[in-house]
Amino acid sequence: MPPEIIIAHISSLSVFIPLCFYFFIKGKRTKDLNLLLVLLLVSMVCDGLSLLLLQYSINNLPIGNFYFLAQFSILYYLFYTHLSRPRAMQLIYILFVFLCIVNLVFYQGFNHFNTYSNVATGIILIGLALSYFLTLLREMPTVYVYRLPFLWISFATLTYYGGNFFLFLLGDYLSSEFGGLQAIVWILHNFLNIVKNILFAIGIWQTCRSVKLST
Repeated sequence: MPPEIIIAHISSLSVFIPLCFYFFIKGKRTKDLNLLLVLLLVSMVCDGLSLLLLQYSINNLPIGNFYFLAQFSILYYLFYTHLSRPRAMQLIYILFVFLCIVNLVFYQGFNHFNTYSNVATGIILIGLALSYFLTLLREMPTVYVYRLPFLWISFATLTYYGGNFFLFLLGDYLSSEFGGLQAIVWILHNFLNIVKNILFAIGIWQTCRSVKLST
């Protein structure tokens, strides 16, 4: 089995790490964690379908495009609830969805990896993650900021989208000009997805620790 397929399977299975933490660690099920659960379940279903289609040599990019939009929407809403810029964030989201639909319908299409939309997604979520970190530094809600579950969700977002930014930006060029690099690009993407899921699991674990500390 090619190494990129092995890494893809490991990446898909890594979603069970935070899922196990969610279901088996006793702690308060906050709104953040419930939304994170939805994201993890969507990821599990989309990864399963993508691998199934890949096995039968069927284009799985439409599923990938749907997943990236769903993941962006859930993460964006999480940041929306933690940052005090409601009107600006509502406007940004509406504009993004409009541009995403235009790109999907008129430019890159359903069966092509939507690089333009994903680059925009990366820029927006990287900006929101950095904005959240600045808010923490300014307000310092607790001395032990590393025990804040959303801090780890923000780290996961920054790691995944920061690491994948240039892959999304240059993915098409690398694939067309250097065909052999396409597998390496997706190996790096899947590795970052594994790291993202591990950071999600740490965030869920911190919720459990916070409950124990408060009692």
